[in-house]
Amino acid sequence: MQIAIGTYDHTKALKDGSVKLPGVSFDFVEVSPPYDPSGITSLLAARISLDFIGSIFHERAKRRG
Repeated sequence: MQIAIGTYDHTKALKDGSVKLPGVSFDFVEVSPPYDPSGITSLLAARISLDFIGSIFHERAKRRG
């Protein structure tokens, strides 16, 4: 399943729901620093990656008790 995300809030809502599933993966498409001279797209991709990874580990820790 592929889902297009428009804003950070959409991504956060998706992350919050998806980390409870048994298998989760995510992929970034079209993060191209040459087309983003301000660097905000790369920073957002890094932030979302950290949020997803942190949430996955947090959910796993909760399951273990």
